[in-house]
Amino acid sequence: MRYAILCMSLILLSVTVQLAEGATQLTVSTDKSSYAAGDTITISGKLLNPGDANTAVLQVYNTFNVLMQIGVINIAPDGTYTTHIKAEGSGWNTNGTYAIKVLYVSPPANAVASTTISFSTIQIQTAQPTVSQQSTPQTVPQQTVPQRSVPQSTPQATLPATPVQIPFWAKDTARKWHDGIVPNAEFGKVIQFMISSGLVKTSQQITSQDLFENIPLWVRAPAGWWSQGLISDSDFADMVQFLLNNDVIKP
Repeated sequence: MRYAILCMSLILLSVTVQLAEGATQLTVSTDKSSYAAGDTITISGKLLNPGDANTAVLQVYNTFNVLMQIGVINIAPDGTYTTHIKAEGSGWNTNGTYAIKVLYVSPPANAVASTTISFSTIQIQTAQPTVSQQSTPQTVPQQTVPQRSVPQSTPQATLPATPVQIPFWAKDTARKWHDGIVPNAEFGKVIQFMISSGLVKTSQQITSQDLFENIPLWVRAPAGWWSQGLISDSDFADMVQFLLNNDVIKP
């Protein structure tokens, strides 16, 4: 009896070790820990025990934890990857800590890795003009007219915004679009809903006739993760907002 229990324990231990060894693992690092505006950031890492997909998604968050950059990383056959981004543009305008995240999803192989960098803006100081040592003429002081006090307006109390509930059909459409069951125009209805509900904003005049057929194929991956609950509603909305701001997604 004890021998049987011991054998069973060894089998379970062996299975646990094999599962641990077969788990998908992901690493990410940068060539430096701190950067300044205009620098090139080299991002690299390795993926162990990957699935069928040979790409991962790169996300950069600024000091306010707002998604400001997104892209796709190609993974080599040996699991390694290297990519470069420029620390420039409207998002790189605040000193502080920026987060870099890499997401790999190829069910059942899922992995996320992140790291942080320190960023500082470069402020160019211009030389002050030299004042010559010459006598300056005396100026006659002018009479100042007292300013009339302007009554301050009383600020109006604002009610907290009600979180927008994502309907079931939106995530279901995202899943079907990821699987290639529905065309881009159907997934475009999800983008239209996010705009009309205020989840994302755009300066473009969007109507119900806009089909959003020009959507990059790599967006299918995060859309699938969102439909499976692997990334939050706010993360997916941040990604769509970024793509709209940079005209990656447009009618």
